[in-house]
Amino acid sequence: MRNSNLFVLAVRPDGVEHYYPNHLIHRTSKGVLFRSKSEVIIADILARLGASYEYEKKLVSCNDPHDFHLPDFTLSFEGDTFYWEHLGMLAIPSYREAWERKRQWYEDNGYLERVITSKDGLDGSIDAAAIEKKARNKISMEG
Repeated sequence: MRNSNLFVLAVRPDGVEHYYPNHLIHRTSKGVLFRSKSEVIIADILARLGASYEYEKKLVSCNDPHDFHLPDFTLSFEGDTFYWEHLGMLAIPSYREAWERKRQWYEDNGYLERVITSKDGLDGSIDAAAIEKKARNKISMEG
């Protein structure tokens, strides 16, 4: 994965934690910034459930230390680590194709069984109750 954008000359400066930090415009109830409103909802749910998470933490390939992806959330609960991807634009073919490539990368590197996905509805809707239920079920939380 490269540190650039095909349409905009934008290379992350050293010391900047997130790619395109100027796109972090949505704020959680605790003041943490995210790129999308959907990610804010997920972050608030995870925090409320007591799961600690990191946003866009680098996940390196098992075979190539220079090959990596940035899961939306890397979360920990009772010693287990999970990778949460929110799929917000699956109706867009290029987005869907990029997700399929990323999904294959997770599988090729042995991470897929620890990947949790959620998605927006095709109309852009989001169901916070369904996301919370998925978090509780996948991360083995009581409830």
